[in-house]
Amino acid sequence: MDYFRSGLPKTSLPTDRKEWNRRVARIRQGLVANVFLRGHAPGILAAPPKVEWRGVLETGKGYRIRKLRYEGYPGMWIPALLYEPDDLRGRVPAVLNPNGHHLGGKAMPYKQARCINLVRRGMLALNTEFVGMGELQGSLDHQAQAHIDLCGVAGVGVMYLAMKRGLDVLLAHKHSDPDRVAMTGLSGGGWQTAVLSAMDVRVGVIAPVAGHSPVWQRTTEFWPDMGDMEQTPADLCVVADYDTLTAMFAPRPALLIHNADDVYFRPEFVRPSLLVPAKRVYSLFGAEEDINFHVNESPGDHNYERENREQFYRLLNRAWGLEMPTEDILCEEEMFSEWELNVGLPPDNPTLLSLAGELAGPLPRVRSSRSTAREDRIRLKEVLRLPSVRKASVIPAGTDGNLAAGFVVRHHVLQVGHWRVPMTEFARPSAGHTVLILCERGRAEAAKEVKC
Repeated sequence: MDYFRSGLPKTSLPTDRKEWNRRVARIRQGLVANVFLRGHAPGILAAPPKVEWRGVLETGKGYRIRKLRYEGYPGMWIPALLYEPDDLRGRVPAVLNPNGHHLGGKAMPYKQARCINLVRRGMLALNTEFVGMGELQGSLDHQAQAHIDLCGVAGVGVMYLAMKRGLDVLLAHKHSDPDRVAMTGLSGGGWQTAVLSAMDVRVGVIAPVAGHSPVWQRTTEFWPDMGDMEQTPADLCVVADYDTLTAMFAPRPALLIHNADDVYFRPEFVRPSLLVPAKRVYSLFGAEEDINFHVNESPGDHNYERENREQFYRLLNRAWGLEMPTEDILCEEEMFSEWELNVGLPPDNPTLLSLAGELAGPLPRVRSSRSTAREDRIRLKEVLRLPSVRKASVIPAGTDGNLAAGFVVRHHVLQVGHWRVPMTEFARPSAGHTVLILCERGRAEAAKEVKC
């Protein structure tokens, strides 16, 4: 953590609006080129998604649910549900509702309740599946995106394109009002909301719920957790951390929602790290009151239940000058089962792991040899971006011991800077070579590897 902490940037506050706008343009360009779409096909971001409509659920409650799937990434179809008022006229507000890390995916009751409440207020609500959840559980271990990274392609790009194309689908609806578009979600859906809203100004109202925090904050003793692979993609902080991304919402109306007793993204940590610098940037636009923070007390855990939903409705009223009711409409009887909401996918719909396999196929099979070893090590060091070698010292620890057949056991501590690593040495006078054993689960677990 000390190594990470030493190189992670915090938001550098701008001096004026023009300087900030120039910086934001550079950041967005850098994130696309070096983080989200590194190694992906040129032009992939601008390509319109293919869409297939898969049936309609008529509710008899003044709205319908249209099933669809869209090509979020080339070859990978994303299931989604469009909640649509029966009597649509003209342009209406539209809300993108990405999923979080919940196996029920788009069928989760809290998510159905939000979409039902929005559509019963006359809005379009698009409920998109998250890679690894719901119908996309073939990628349940969504950490497998790291295999895509190993192929020289940004694994997080699959998720980024999936959410961006969800927004494309929503805005392609002939009744969507491009001037009244919002995005909101919980957990991984909160992360998607924060990332896409920072990158895409088509999102006009922003409400991430318990889904993001600065990476530098996650290296502290209070929060020693780097999160999922998509939350800390390779080279993200070389361009910008999440405190900067949150400030990039400015000057659009935003509400950061966090839960008092949450295991993740606790409000006492993220309020000063996200809200405070963002308000400074919002003030440059004369919009300091347009970004706010809500702490959920009931139920206070990792949730997007009634209290949080009602805060979102109030945000939409303020942002769009509406006077719609802000009390959550009870709708348990209107919810469908996961099976009823199933959209259906092609039998060969790829997973993160299969995408990595396809990318790995054409990679060169070049083996190192004695003649190329030196050059290969130099290239590997450049790829891994290894830090410069620091002076190391070995400190004796404990007392030496003796085993049968003349073996001696010695304990040491290897010190590199502030980092200390315990080591155990097994030695005998007649040893002809040295074997280094690296332990993943502690030295005791590696005892069987020591041959005496």
